[in-house]
Parts: sequence; C-alpha cells; structure tokens
Amino acid sequence: MVTQTKPQPPSRTPAVIRNNRPPGGVLGIGVEKLASGLGWFSIGLGMAELFAPQAIARLTGASDGRKWIRGFGLREIASGVTMLNDPRRGTPVWSRVAGDVMDLMALAPALVSGKNGRARTAGSLAAVAGVTVLDVLCARELSRRSSVVRASGTIIVNCSLTDCYRFWRNFENLPRFMRIIESVRTSGPKSAQWTARISPNRLIEWNTEITKDLPDEQISWRSVAGSCLNQSASIRFNPTPGGRGTLARIKMGYSEIRPSNGILPKLLGQDAERTLGADLRRFKQLIETGEVLTTEGQSMGRKKSTSWMDSIAS
Repeated sequence: MVTQTKPQPPSRTPAVIRNNRPPGGVLGIGVEKLASGLGWFSIGLGMAELFAPQAIARLTGASDGRKWIRGFGLREIASGVTMLNDPRRGTPVWSRVAGDVMDLMALAPALVSGKNGRARTAGSLAAVAGVTVLDVLCARELSRRSSVVRASGTIIVNCSLTDCYRFWRNFENLPRFMRIIESVRTSGPKSAQWTARISPNRLIEWNTEITKDLPDEQISWRSVAGSCLNQSASIRFNPTPGGRGTLARIKMGYSEIRPSNGILPKLLGQDAERTLGADLRRFKQLIETGEVLTTEGQSMGRKKSTSWMDSIAS
C-alpha cells in the first residue's frame, strides 16, 4: 500500500471563478434580496390581517370578507417564514403566488357588490395584481437557478464522537480527503473560503457560513449570498451500538447560480453519490490511520472515480 497524495496543480496559473452576484435579478434587484423582502412583506401583511381584520376589510373595501381575512393572515405569515428560511428556493415563492391568486379571487366578488367600496376594492385588486407579477418573476428566476444536485452518505469510523466532530469542525481538514476540494481557508469563527479545481486550468471559489453547530452532534453550513454556486451541507454524528465508534451521516447539495456555466458536472463528476462515498472512505482511512491509503495491482482496489481528479490520481 502507498500513501495517497493529491495531484499537483499545473504550472500554468489557472483561471479563477470567484464569488460574484450575477447580473440581472428582477427589475434590477438581486433575486435573493427580493425574495427576503417579499418574505418580510408577507409576514407584515399577515400580522395586520391576523390582528386587525376589520381595518384590512375597510381598507380593501371588502367589508364582507372579515371572516376569511384572519385565515389569509396565517397563510401569509407561514409563507413569509418559509421564504426567509431559505431565500434561494423558488418553491416558497410559488406558494405566495398561489396565495395571491386566492386573494384576487376573494376580492373580485367585492368589486361587484353594492355593499362595499368599489374604488377601494379596485385599488386593492390592482395592488395585489402588481405584487403577484413581482412574485411570479421572483419565483421563476429562483426556480431557474435551483436545479440542485444532492448526495448523501453514511460511514462508521473507529473513533469518538468528539474526535469526529473536531476533525470536521476544522474545515481546513476537508481537502485532505475530499477530491473535489483544493483548499479551505477559515476566514472567521463561522466562515470559510473554499477553492475547488474544475479543470486543470480552472478554479472556482465560494464562501460559506456555519448555520448550525452542535458540539459532538451536528455541523451544518451553506454558501453565502453572492457566491458563484450554492452549497448546503450537514453532517450528524451518532454513537454506534456499544459505543465502539461513530456513525457519520452527511447530506450535501449543490446548485449553480448560472446553469449555463456547466460547473457542477465538472465539479462533482457524473455520480455525486459515488464521489461522496469515495470521500467518506478516505475520511475513514485518514481519521483512523492518519493517512489515506490506496491499493495498487489488486482486484479489490478502489473503484474508478467519476471526477477528472480521481482519474489523474488513479
């Protein structure tokens, strides 16, 4: 057996794709910023509908609608919280679009009813229609960007929960066994800059922040707004039966900000699950023996990897 080393980068200086917010968005506004703004708007409107339904009824000219306004308020609050939880996903914004349609359907009968203020109702319909258009544009842009490649894996290692947690908590350890990662540089208590090589002469960089840190239990992180790709990941640690080791479960997801760049196939290979599985096996070797080993000339050696870096190393 021989010690596995990472391939040396080519001598020519590689091109680097760094963190950048792509141009465009919606009406000149960054789409994630717009989604967050719509989320806060949804919560504010929902609170008003929930706690002041009579005032909302008078404002919209729909005095007969007080009985359903509170229900709409709860829906708005739920949509807003979901959008703020992850402003990069299109699904929560599409749920707002569905709510907008319900609002339009509820206001339309009030427009023809002689009991209500038709001018106020017409103004309310125009306002809801305008917000609906904004929601649709935001949802379409987010959906276009949110083609996510997901992978998950599980492995048992012969070391303690604390050792596993501490190893992963130092993100600078990850390039030692993750083939797609060239380097990770810690830039703050919960932030890091990642670099990956997607071709011999091309690098990609993005920044992440830790979103959940439970010692000896779980670490979750995701890329920050403005990164050139979206990364989200979470690893959990559990004791094995009998307390003789640690069960590590990891879930990872990647999506491109600009799908036309074709970064993910180059970064993850054709089978993200298989690539992650190979990384976990190298992690097991590294944390148990202190080095990553491979076998050569044996029929039971490591399977061929799906990324170009694995091909170079094999």
